[in-house]
Amino acid sequence: MSRLRAQRGGYTLLELLVVIVIASLLVGLAIPAFRGILSSSRRSLAESKLQQALYAARDAATASVGGGDAAAVFFFEPGRGIRVLTCIEIGSIDDVITGGITGSGSAGGNPGRRDVFVPLTGFEPVQLPSGVGVRGFALGSLFAGPSNWYEGLETRTPSNVPPEPGYWVFPETAFYRADVLNAGETRQTFMVRFTAGEGTISRESRRALVLSPSTSSDSSVAEVEDLNEADDLQLWAKQILTRVDLLPEERLAIFGNESVHTVLAGPVTELSLYEERDLARALGARGLNPDTGTLYLPVTPERDAPEIDLSIYNGGLRILARNTSRWIEGRELLRTQRPQTDSTARVFAINAFFGDLVEITR
Repeated sequence: MSRLRAQRGGYTLLELLVVIVIASLLVGLAIPAFRGILSSSRRSLAESKLQQALYAARDAATASVGGGDAAAVFFFEPGRGIRVLTCIEIGSIDDVITGGITGSGSAGGNPGRRDVFVPLTGFEPVQLPSGVGVRGFALGSLFAGPSNWYEGLETRTPSNVPPEPGYWVFPETAFYRADVLNAGETRQTFMVRFTAGEGTISRESRRALVLSPSTSSDSSVAEVEDLNEADDLQLWAKQILTRVDLLPEERLAIFGNESVHTVLAGPVTELSLYEERDLARALGARGLNPDTGTLYLPVTPERDAPEIDLSIYNGGLRILARNTSRWIEGRELLRTQRPQTDSTARVFAINAFFGDLVEITR
């Protein structure tokens, strides 16, 4: 009797080991599946948020009868990721267009007319999930000649391979010296622009200036209210843009491409959603920069322009732009010894009439 009770009272060591092994196998099988569910959920949320941002910009353009175009403008902030602002066109200025970046400050250039956009009052930014990247496709012809827009691309491409049809550009809006007033020429991004009163995709191909105040620098111009103290940024910008008593250089100090308070944005009609870690893994990078969550380095007093973290990616700047675009499009990468991995990026065209995201299958 007592022997039977003892036999029923516990498990043998072998039985415990079998249970532990089975549990470990089940956990090992479940974790990748769980990660896949989380990743799929994050991508679905990102697509939903992206569509929400496009609809908001289209609605703003439709409501702007007799006014300016509206646009969904993409911004990146280290630690937070991608956010999309609905902006409205309020006018245009004669900006200085140079042939390339040589450092902060103007190196001379030719005047060019550029539209000016500001964040639309009453529209909240749309924040995408952390770790999800967005890029816009720009035709290679947009980088020809002086434009001040992603000038580094021509120095990142090898000369012994055929030219790419275009590049998938990242919103480089946070890599600048906020304490230097004329250091804004390295702030650049892309936008989806909609025609005022119609809500259709705009045919305008010129780059535009988007007012994005830098809160950590002295933003005052003589006899002009500090834009960081303006109660209504849209109204403030309209008043300053039309003031006849301002000198051209004073107006450029606020709205020009070199201003720390503006971002140069080019129009695109195709977008890509992807995971930053998937891109880094495909390119052979050793993870992501811990401060930015991307392959980019953070800004320092000695570094005031977008730079890739060469401690985690040593493939060279000249090949990075090409391989990023090739990975997004599912094409073979250049000069890589790593096994080719299938692209997890999703590519979307934007319906010209309704602003819907239409996925492009590869």
